[in-house]
Amino acid sequence: MFNTIKILTLSAVLATTSFAASAATVYSASTMAGGAGGIGLTNPAGNGSIYALDANAYPILAGPYFNGTTDPASQWVWAAPDSPALSQALQFVFSFTLAAQDLARATLTGVWAVDNEADVYLNGHLIDQLLGDVSSSFNQLHDLADLGWLQAGENVLSFDARNIGGDPTSANPAALLASVKIDVAPVPLPASLPLLGGALAAFGFVASRRKRSV
Repeated sequence: MFNTIKILTLSAVLATTSFAASAATVYSASTMAGGAGGIGLTNPAGNGSIYALDANAYPILAGPYFNGTTDPASQWVWAAPDSPALSQALQFVFSFTLAAQDLARATLTGVWAVDNEADVYLNGHLIDQLLGDVSSSFNQLHDLADLGWLQAGENVLSFDARNIGGDPTSANPAALLASVKIDVAPVPLPASLPLLGGALAAFGFVASRRKRSV
């Protein structure tokens, strides 16, 4: 009876053990000077036109702009070192590929902020936007999520940013900050495997007992 209880207990433990592996980050990207973080500039020019804003030459970074850290690390960027242009529209883009077998287990998450405003699209679908000349758009981070718009094959995440306000007689600040990750969860352990493991353990236990009794 004692042996039977041990066998049943071992089988139950194996049958209820969960698959504990964590999700793996397969892609990450952020806004960095020269597009070094993976988020590039497609309109109106290439990555060579992406400048990180210098806090010394651009004092606003020491004030209302978010000045914390992100993962992956990011910088406030624009298409000029001091972003003086008025009514300027820029498109920042990150492209990545997902295998069909990973799609159901993939998620995109991230944070972002902008001065003045932007629409964020994933594969042509709007997933977030910050509108107007509002300080909350740039003095804090805002969460991003894929909202179910990931797809097998090529994916395109775009930030359509605009500089809309300011005094036309002086410099008009504008900047974008973004940091994103694409994670793929592990393949769930099939329900039959723990049961099979329990059966094999039980057979091994019985065989061992029989061998010792011979």
